[in-house]
Amino acid sequence: MTLTDTANTIDTGQYQSEGFLFPIKVLGSDDAIRMRAELEAVEKLQGHPLDKAQCNKSYLLYDWADELVHHPVILDAVEQLIGPDILCLMTNLFTKEAGSKSYVSMHQDAAYWGVDADDVVTAWVALSPATAQSGVMKVEPGSHKSIRTQINTYAKDNLLTRGQEIPVEELEPERQIYMELKPGEMSLHHFQLVHGSDANTTDDRRIGFAIRYVAAKSNVRADNQSALLVRGQNHTNITMEQRGKGQNPTQRYREHARAMRRLVRSMLLPEKEAGLGERARLFITRQAAVLLTYYRQIKGDNAMSEANNSHNQQFGSFKEFYPFYLAEHQNVVSRRLHFTGTALVLGLVAYILTFGLWTWLLAVPVVGYGFAWIGHFFFEKNKPATFKFPFYSLLGDFVMFFDILRGKVSILR
Repeated sequence: MTLTDTANTIDTGQYQSEGFLFPIKVLGSDDAIRMRAELEAVEKLQGHPLDKAQCNKSYLLYDWADELVHHPVILDAVEQLIGPDILCLMTNLFTKEAGSKSYVSMHQDAAYWGVDADDVVTAWVALSPATAQSGVMKVEPGSHKSIRTQINTYAKDNLLTRGQEIPVEELEPERQIYMELKPGEMSLHHFQLVHGSDANTTDDRRIGFAIRYVAAKSNVRADNQSALLVRGQNHTNITMEQRGKGQNPTQRYREHARAMRRLVRSMLLPEKEAGLGERARLFITRQAAVLLTYYRQIKGDNAMSEANNSHNQQFGSFKEFYPFYLAEHQNVVSRRLHFTGTALVLGLVAYILTFGLWTWLLAVPVVGYGFAWIGHFFFEKNKPATFKFPFYSLLGDFVMFFDILRGKVSILR
């Protein structure tokens, strides 16, 4: 199944009848590589993959995720399906390590999200090759028209919180389709669509970023959850989240922790027919998860706080350092200041060499570092890597400058 490269031509009729669309190109290859690099830079700095809390509502913590949930190509496509007023209810980062046994059982999201609406769509964006071998999403066409039975299995390798699973007898494996995607492409699916994914048998990670959008209509209910308005106006009673971009790390921690408390309190509720054991299990899990959000908020135990502590990091080469450098330069104003400073330095050096004004060389570091440090202290709210990695940091300024000129790094959003 193939679509053209723009969201302007999506087949809304097919979506209504089958419950999904793919592939739709969102990012160029350079942007897809950049976003994966920014994500993995955070993981490298903290010494482990993003944990479950960091993988949920990541747009409140990281600029790469914020950029994706606001991406105009994604929103243009979603608008054609659910209307011009759009909320981002949540996001989920699904990473399957190379050769891992992790999988997602066949399930329907609508059964446990606590959302009373029909206008809910997931945009699943691939940041690595998503193939049948790497564990891409598989779906049953047309299965979004009814709700099926689901059982909580709590299976060890299941990426779902409760291991939600539709019984085999209610599935139709012969009709299932693998929605294969290249990095930077996305699929769209209705939140009642039956879907899942197999284990990753390749030698590369499979990274998928699932964005859950809901129409911001007055009749939408979401069990005391919160959401981020990404387009249009909000007509619901859902609590609005404060956008993380432009906020300092402490503000981001607090907003993310508040949003996660609402989310776990809503999504870890038992079904009406749940037994005493299931209710007790979910109650304990829910309370533990809420306490964890307070712990993370107080201690600042997340990748962003560790990313700001560059003094504890070591890099064997500039290739290893550059993803860290990009992660330290996520604020668009900061990037513009770095670009301006580097451009002025290059122009100033050329002027000095042309006219032999050697004493002006003293102005070079003032101009270069002046613009850069304003970006760090007032917009990034972090400590310049220059103090720990002076040579790599200087080289990074020039590499990012030329990456901006080539369109690999954006200063437009």
